[in-house]
Amino acid sequence: MNTFTATLSSKGQFTIPKPIRDRLAVQKGAKLEVAYSANGFVVKSKVKPRILELAGSLKKYDNGTPTNVAIERGLEIAAREIANE
Repeated sequence: MNTFTATLSSKGQFTIPKPIRDRLAVQKGAKLEVAYSANGFVVKSKVKPRILELAGSLKKYDNGTPTNVAIERGLEIAAREIANE
């Protein structure tokens, strides 16, 4: 396991070292899950977005009344975009 040192600011903030951010594939604005235990704490990337965060994500693919084919195509495109973020 690689370890890194981070300094806590007066506001209780610290910067996650770049190698860890890269490994978690997180970017500015990403939601992280933080948990603590008797041994310390763990930070995890929230991979599964909440359903409310997805609301409206397919709107740009709307061109009228959707058909089953259009719905499937929009879902495929959105899934690829989410997977590549």
